[in-house]
Amino acid sequence: MIMFSQKQKEFIKNANKKLNIAVGSIRTGKTVVAAIAFILHVLKFKESQNFVIVGKTRDTAKRNVVDVVQKYFGESSINYTVARDEIKLFGHKIYVLGANDEKAETRFRGMTLAGGMLDEVTTYPRSVFEQILARTSIEGAKIYATTNPDSPYHWLYTDYIQKADEKGYYVMKFYLDDNPFLPKEYIEFIKNTYTGLFYKRFILGEWVAADGIIYDMFYEKLHVVKEIPNIFDKYIVGIDFGMGNPTVFLLIGVRNNIKYVIKEYYHEGREEGKKTIEKYSRDLKQFLGDVKPHKIYIDPSAQALIYQLKCDGFFNVKEANNDVLDGIATVGNMLGQNQLFIYSSCKNLIREFYSYAWDKKAQERGEDKPLKVADHALDALRYALHSEYPFGVKRKGVINKPQGW
Repeated sequence: MIMFSQKQKEFIKNANKKLNIAVGSIRTGKTVVAAIAFILHVLKFKESQNFVIVGKTRDTAKRNVVDVVQKYFGESSINYTVARDEIKLFGHKIYVLGANDEKAETRFRGMTLAGGMLDEVTTYPRSVFEQILARTSIEGAKIYATTNPDSPYHWLYTDYIQKADEKGYYVMKFYLDDNPFLPKEYIEFIKNTYTGLFYKRFILGEWVAADGIIYDMFYEKLHVVKEIPNIFDKYIVGIDFGMGNPTVFLLIGVRNNIKYVIKEYYHEGREEGKKTIEKYSRDLKQFLGDVKPHKIYIDPSAQALIYQLKCDGFFNVKEANNDVLDGIATVGNMLGQNQLFIYSSCKNLIREFYSYAWDKKAQERGEDKPLKVADHALDALRYALHSEYPFGVKRKGVINKPQGW
């Protein structure tokens, strides 16, 4: 038996417009209820129709929506063909697609749709969303969309959510307290997990601008230390590479899940003279000394250096996870939880914490982007920490998912 919160029941009952949006805090059951409302909508059509399930990528669409539907309706309820990105459900076709860039808009051209389930809509380009909306043209067609809050300048907020009454859309706001199935200890866990901007958006459900210093939870008196452990459980390295820009190596030691930035290498090519790829590889060997790191994470665009390091025997080199916003959340979470400390000799890294800020002009376009100024050490830090410890409540596995998610 499927259990719904009162808010979820209201959404299923009232989400009968062409565009229906569930928006708000994380872990409130938005995706679950929107997916179920979408399937119930599909089942209302007697004649064969076409539908879409869309996520930032096809994989996230399957994980966040298709897997949820199979959980609640049974795996046998859906015949999912991976090669064709297609679901067959009671004579209907549901295409599972990603919408991660402007090129995705072409995937929807020529379609005639009776509905769609769109997850994480603020991650789509506007052109993709509006193409789907235009293609949803069958009589009685409906779209069910979900999102967490983003910038107050984001097109979804300014042109759809704020104008919902005017345009005849249905919007329901979800908050953590609306989900009675979440254990109290889990609610406290996720409240303590997020900080700053991400707390306001993902916990409070507010559409707030990314403004000012990014790591405003960084306190030098707390996070910069003059003493570090002598023994570590493992070491990881983060590398930000630049021929014209600075190249940074950071050595990070992990002890009892606490991360310590032990030392830094910082070379400014413009001021100190350029080095060859081979010389940077030799410098890394000298930088590490007898330390054998578990992994070396490097900017994935630095293919020449990655190749050289592997040729020189660094077989544990990995392309870093370069998701900027998620990476910022990872580092911010560790600072907020007092799980990240910087040794006082890492002067360049410490300096960058005070100047790493959000780009105001990008924010006015509805985009969350850091200013690309004095960010090389922080990029190296993000590469290492987010690649080794990708932040996300789903990944924590601390508490099993309650019903109603």
